[in-house]
Amino acid sequence: MPKATDSYLPRPPINPVLMRLQDLALVQQHDGAEVVLRCPRCGGMAVYHFSSRQTPRSGAYECRGCHWGTEDFLEYLGVTAFQADLRSNLIVKSGELVYDVDVIKEHLARAGGVFRFDGRLIRVEDKGESVVIQELTVENLPLLVPEYLSLYRRDNRLSGRLKLKPVDLSEKLSRGILSFSGDEFLPVLKDFCDFPLVDESGRVEASRGYDPDTGYWMNIVAANYESFSVSVSRDQADVACSNLQRLLRGVYFAKPCDEMAAISALFTMVLKWKIPTAPLIHVVAVKPGSGKSTLTRAIAGLSSQEKPIFLSYPKTEEEMSKTLFSALRSNPRVVVFDNITAPLVPFGDFCTCLTEGRFSTRILGTSTVMEVRNRAVFLSNGNRRLPQDDLIRRTVIVRLDMQPFREVVRDEPLDSLFATYRQAIVRDVLTVYRGWLMAGAPQYGPFDSFDLWNSCCRFPLLWLGRADPLEETGRLLKLAEGRDDKQRVLSLLKKNFGRSSFRVSDIHAWVDSGDGGDCLAALRAIFQEWEIIEQSSVFNTRRCGRCLLRLVGCDGELRLVVDPKATPRLFRVGVRNDSGSIDN
Repeated sequence: MPKATDSYLPRPPINPVLMRLQDLALVQQHDGAEVVLRCPRCGGMAVYHFSSRQTPRSGAYECRGCHWGTEDFLEYLGVTAFQADLRSNLIVKSGELVYDVDVIKEHLARAGGVFRFDGRLIRVEDKGESVVIQELTVENLPLLVPEYLSLYRRDNRLSGRLKLKPVDLSEKLSRGILSFSGDEFLPVLKDFCDFPLVDESGRVEASRGYDPDTGYWMNIVAANYESFSVSVSRDQADVACSNLQRLLRGVYFAKPCDEMAAISALFTMVLKWKIPTAPLIHVVAVKPGSGKSTLTRAIAGLSSQEKPIFLSYPKTEEEMSKTLFSALRSNPRVVVFDNITAPLVPFGDFCTCLTEGRFSTRILGTSTVMEVRNRAVFLSNGNRRLPQDDLIRRTVIVRLDMQPFREVVRDEPLDSLFATYRQAIVRDVLTVYRGWLMAGAPQYGPFDSFDLWNSCCRFPLLWLGRADPLEETGRLLKLAEGRDDKQRVLSLLKKNFGRSSFRVSDIHAWVDSGDGGDCLAALRAIFQEWEIIEQSSVFNTRRCGRCLLRLVGCDGELRLVVDPKATPRLFRVGVRNDSGSIDN
């Protein structure tokens, strides 16, 4: 609390009105809000309400007998209206803006509920099962500050000794408070969390409200998470993981790794407070009716009480940028691209969004850059639609089997089931995660750009001996790398042979000549990997011919064309045009 000065008077430790009434033996009874007394004017029963949020600064006097006013009552007691104000008082002065701002901010901090959040000041009011969040502005600050602090200004035109005039918070003071100077007084709020917090030792923090150690506001019902065990064994973690698997028994996964990918998505939702960025969770089915949308909705609904945002996957980079900015402005927990029918193109803004905690975009036709916070988990689903190129290594893929989805499990749809057993799901996820922590947090293979997600959502499952949630992602990456190598070979062949046709023997002669610089060196490296060039540097013409035939019809910009009538076979590298035909 600031020290008392000629400008600042802290809340008085003793109520001067009550003390004076007790001296005069007028008090009948009293509590913290009011005092019942004998009216000094008419002798009847009267009530004096102490200053508070609901009463004027000087309090309020009521006597039904003589209708004496508050000013007359205080004058009789010899107490000024300034002294009767039980809030702390600040006399604002010209030239003391910094001091006044610091005093007000310190009072807001001590009162609680006011935080620095994402470059703004906000007020959080706990309503029991929910919280009300109010951004502080120049308009609403004058209504908030008087709850904690009374402002006065000296006015020599007034009568009386103190010559103090009550004033409202000025616009200048409001803007000073909203600036970020002197913000050491106000705590930082990182985010709101709907789940218990777990530290690196496995200790669970499940109390409601602001946690100064982590900077999170815990929007939970503490009673729902009271009895976490002190330690977690591997067997307990295994049982918890099996519980999660049973909840998903209505879903037909293609392979065990797909089931674990879905469970890693549950971990993502529960532990997102710990993970700055998370990969895309993509549910893919072979045909309609497999349950991809149902599973996606159930996972998305687990995140919080907020409803997820459902969107269509954009078709252009510009449209994606607009879509992301518009969606993230509302600070959502979950964004879902539902029923994707177009190719899952790796738009640059989307790839960046998955790995960055903030998203920025330039307003069309201007140089202005707008930035928004990104705390969302992105989910998507589609039939036979898989991520492409750079998006593959940013995606956890959940493949569903061809069997029809069983809509009802335990007489409940999957999303309702998740809502019913939400607390149990959270407990099981945290049990597995804490078990892994207490086992020494063993490490496994990397997942580039998502180290924390890898540790929190994948390693605990691998520790229990479950299938790898990234197995399908790894398979697609290998396929993509293979396609890249194929296109690379075609590009090198085109550089050397141009529009001319060539035979396997021509490639052999080129390789043996050593005349090709970096181009030939790159080709030799791939041929060695394909075992066309063996360890003894022998060129295997038969294997080269088979590999070239496999390149015929390879998807991509470059295509290998073969003349079936020529003996030995003649090949040529062409370029696919917009119509799909091949140009030289």
